[in-house]
Amino acid sequence: MYIKGFRDFRVKRVASKNDVPLGQHWAVLIYKSSSVYVPGDERSRTNPGHGYPAHTETYESFEHYVATSKSEWEEFVMALFKSGENNFVFFEVPVVGTLEVSVAIK
Repeated sequence: MYIKGFRDFRVKRVASKNDVPLGQHWAVLIYKSSSVYVPGDERSRTNPGHGYPAHTETYESFEHYVATSKSEWEEFVMALFKSGENNFVFFEVPVVGTLEVSVAIK
């Protein structure tokens, strides 16, 4: 990840569950919000109450970053803070849970 004015960090952006380390690691979640304007259709303009009107849809999301080095994680968090980003949380993950399923037939 590149933050304006800072060097690249050795944190990894998580794109799938396979990107998450199973053992101890440190994580950062950066919350994002984006809006999309939908202009509506012709029927709503010519025949009010029909079709769909113009509107704006807002989507909430987050970016998930992981680091296996605590010092890299700390540097990344400080760089985020200094860059003016304030909509994030950071935390230590001791271990990722696993799920074991079994079936018994009697």
